[in-house]
Amino acid sequence: MCFLKDLFKKKTEFPVIEQAKGELPSPRVAIDSQKIIYDEATETLTITGIKGPVRITSVANTNSMEPAIDAGHTTVCSSNPNYMSTDMIKRGDVIIYNASWTQSQIIHAVIETGEDVNGWYCKAQGWHNDYPDPEIIRIGQILQVVLITVWSGMEDEA
Repeated sequence: MCFLKDLFKKKTEFPVIEQAKGELPSPRVAIDSQKIIYDEATETLTITGIKGPVRITSVANTNSMEPAIDAGHTTVCSSNPNYMSTDMIKRGDVIIYNASWTQSQIIHAVIETGEDVNGWYCKAQGWHNDYPDPEIIRIGQILQVVLITVWSGMEDEA
């Protein structure tokens, strides 16, 4: 069970990724809307039915996923096989993975999935980046799938 507060403080427009022709699918992790409950008395938002293990983490300041995921925002992620199997990860999903081209973990959107002689792979790209990430990603590199983004730590523009 996750408790979240003060979710949305700003309107957000989502950019179009040039690499992904047409409308970019939204992340498709299914969270039953009947399991999202707000209690006005305690000002608590409760979300049940998320399969663990769950990791709640803040996002680094890289600008690659702006404006929807930015520095200080909080992501709720899971490495549960129900979210991370090759059958479940689709174009539009947001993943966190280990890249060979940096020592940091990368949080980017899946723009393509496929299979080659080495098995399943995906390609990813930051929503704010002009180009896809420089390597294909294997299922073993994916650490988590982002389930929820909480727009936290943002200050109103003056």
